[in-house]
Amino acid sequence: MAWEKLGKPTDMGHLATMNMQMDKSRLTITIQDSEHSETARIQMLSMQQ
Repeated sequence: MAWEKLGKPTDMGHLATMNMQMDKSRLTITIQDSEHSETARIQMLSMQQ
């Protein structure tokens, strides 16, 4: 099995989000960069349906 994209990734400048699904599992990946430093925050949320 492989992860499949759900819809199109969202890109709003300093924030990007992608949703994926595999069987009954969903994964949301969010990347947010900082305007004030050279850092980025990456958040991954996994859910079982």
